[in-house]
Amino acid sequence: MSVSVLSLTRPLDTVSGLLQVASLLGLALLLLKTAQLYQHRQWLLKAVQQFPSPPSHWFFGHKQEFQTGLELQELKKRTEKYPCASPRWLWGSKVILVVYDPDYMKMILGRSDPKSEGAYRFMAPWIGYGLLLLNGETWFQHRRMLTPAFHYDILKPYVRLMADSVQVMLDKWEELLTQNSHLEIFEHVSLTTLDTIMKLPSATRATTRQTDRVIKLRKAQLQEEGELEVRNKRHLDFLDILLLAKMENGRGLSDKDLRAEVDTFMFEGHDTTASGISWILYTLATHPEHQQRCREEIQSLLGDGASITWEHLDQMPYTTMCIKEALRLYPPVPSVGRELSKPITFPDGRSLPRGCELSQEEVYTRSIFVSWHCPALADVQDAAMKLLQDGKTEKLEELVEKYPCAFPYWVGPFQAFFYIYDPDYAKTFLGRTDPKSKYLYKFLIPCLGNGLVSLEGSKWFQHRCLLTPGFNVNILKSYIKVMAHSVNIMLGKWEKICGTQDTVVEVFEHINLMTLDVLMKCAFSQETNCQISSTHDLYVKTTFEASKIIFYRLYSFLHHHDIIFKFSPQGHRLQELVKILHQYTEKVIQDRKKLLKDEKKHGNTQKRKDQDYLDIILSAQAENGNSFSDTDLQSEVNTFMLAGHDTMAGSISWLLYHLALNPEHQERCRQEIRGILRDRSSITWDQLGEMSYTTMCIKESLRLAPPIPSISRELSKPITFPDGCSLPAGITVVLSIWGLHHNSAIWENPKVFDPLRFSQENSDQRHTHSFLPFSAGPRNCIGQHFAMVKLKVAIALILLHFKVSPDPTRPLVFLHQIVLKPKNGVHLHLKKLP
Repeated sequence: MSVSVLSLTRPLDTVSGLLQVASLLGLALLLLKTAQLYQHRQWLLKAVQQFPSPPSHWFFGHKQEFQTGLELQELKKRTEKYPCASPRWLWGSKVILVVYDPDYMKMILGRSDPKSEGAYRFMAPWIGYGLLLLNGETWFQHRRMLTPAFHYDILKPYVRLMADSVQVMLDKWEELLTQNSHLEIFEHVSLTTLDTIMKLPSATRATTRQTDRVIKLRKAQLQEEGELEVRNKRHLDFLDILLLAKMENGRGLSDKDLRAEVDTFMFEGHDTTASGISWILYTLATHPEHQQRCREEIQSLLGDGASITWEHLDQMPYTTMCIKEALRLYPPVPSVGRELSKPITFPDGRSLPRGCELSQEEVYTRSIFVSWHCPALADVQDAAMKLLQDGKTEKLEELVEKYPCAFPYWVGPFQAFFYIYDPDYAKTFLGRTDPKSKYLYKFLIPCLGNGLVSLEGSKWFQHRCLLTPGFNVNILKSYIKVMAHSVNIMLGKWEKICGTQDTVVEVFEHINLMTLDVLMKCAFSQETNCQISSTHDLYVKTTFEASKIIFYRLYSFLHHHDIIFKFSPQGHRLQELVKILHQYTEKVIQDRKKLLKDEKKHGNTQKRKDQDYLDIILSAQAENGNSFSDTDLQSEVNTFMLAGHDTMAGSISWLLYHLALNPEHQERCRQEIRGILRDRSSITWDQLGEMSYTTMCIKESLRLAPPIPSISRELSKPITFPDGCSLPAGITVVLSIWGLHHNSAIWENPKVFDPLRFSQENSDQRHTHSFLPFSAGPRNCIGQHFAMVKLKVAIALILLHFKVSPDPTRPLVFLHQIVLKPKNGVHLHLKKLP
């Protein structure tokens, strides 16, 4: 049976028909996206128009040209056809300029530009930040400290060790040649090189996985023998020199730096040497006349003996020339990268701006490639990768330090987010009424519905006005007793776990359930016993997994399209999770409606004295039935539950962790709280206002770990920032609250926990938009006062009954998602106070 794909109005009664429609819609969306981003490609074409190149595909670039496995041969053809330089398109939005001119190279290598992040960042998890990846002053210090390890007097004793390792390989070859005259030598050369390397740096047989153990053993040996005795009595190897080296400040390398330098030495020394030896053998094998001449030169030096000395090495001029020629033909490291720290103009008049990446290609007269893309693209891709995979924020902080005010981050070849973290930028940005970003907030709708977080315009304003009474001071006052009761339940659990002993507890799980308990009691007047019963664990785990999938989708370009995401494994899983979340909140709503119906049935129509959040929403629906539907009701309940629960649990956990790391501030808070509460387990509204130092500690914790790391908007009209920089309409701007709070231009020593930053005097001198844990402007957090009350109640009662200290074996690792979360929990030592 044939079905016309244009007859969309006819009922589709087959799966095939549905798939055809889905395919057409997906294709239409992709074509639309391509058209929208056409201008970006035009800009790239203009940037490299002075450099001719072979024709390229509009999206795949020159990918087809280099898929044959003969990339070096293709590059050689380019060097012959296009003088000096030729662009190579990787895809539609990234082009590399390959340069192969010695005058260009002389200029580049005569500068002190840093290594290219784009070329080297993938090595960092493997080898750490040793000489290969370091830049600037740190690189200079390490270079100065390591140079003595390669002094002639150090290298001379290595000759015998190298000869022994080679002899082992030759003995293996003799055995194998009795069975087969053909050998795959690279494997043998690689093992020989590894054997040699392991003898040099550590004088012990070890694998790269044992680096930490090798360093630890050598440290113990040096400590036992004494530094002076070691220097005087035995030959120092590479690892000895690393451990004994001192910087100008008298300190040695840290364990992390030691590990990085050893791993770097292993990586660079092993792979490059193995390749170099193999290429030399291959080159001599293909040129037997040069091989024979080298053999005769060596035989005249060594005779029939197998031993070789340092002096012999300088008496091999022809062999040395052959080695250099092999290295010219087959350089072990084909390219090295640099990123321009300032503009450069080459001898032929062509120039490159600051921020371009250069790679010196050792093949074909040391070619150089340049990545023509937004400055910091390699950096931000690295930062996003680290945030997504392991939650590390160090790279984001480096970007904030490196790029004042803002930087763009590309998601796929055609979509960019513009990150800002400057208070003046933030003030301009938050003072407008731009809509929420269609990416993040659109992705939240399946979980939250269209509540305050995702609504726009008059609809948002209407909901905001209707819900604001739910956070009135009089409402919040009535919550104090309920909050204290929930916190005391958690403390009772901790007492049972710890007794009188100092015990390590994963507190985030307990705080998560306690926060859920508070929300259910305060917002919905429900006694769930969720802290005691395990029936609510599913809700907590579901919110965590759903948040992770949404965050993954945000940074996966293809999954921005609804159809593609819907049919992906992540899309299927999110649908299952949404059902669980909605069933939970739907039960809350239906239980309350049933209660109100029963009260009405029995003639009890009088309003309760203390109305909760759900009462206010239901009242709003009763008064605005036509404009506040059941769907609106469900959306606002979902929003309050998910937004309020995750952010509060995280904020209390981060505060406890920061006070555990800073016992002097913890004790000062405890003394303040004892002076106010004495030894009582209850707390009143008026007492919260007396906790001045505790409040400063809360704010400092929110600065270091904002519960919502970023918020985003899509510009409805062009924006011009105070420094004159501007963006057109349609750009997605992301205000990185984490970046703002860790910006060293605003906060001195931003990683240090210093509550006095929030003294009245210091706060008055600071920019109004430098501290934004609850955002600012008309769309600030509606529940910020509820959050501060909850934080004060929780920390006051916890510090009154327990002393907290960190578990050094399990430091806190943040997981950057929509809401800041702990990657592996929050482990603290808890000790019950008398």
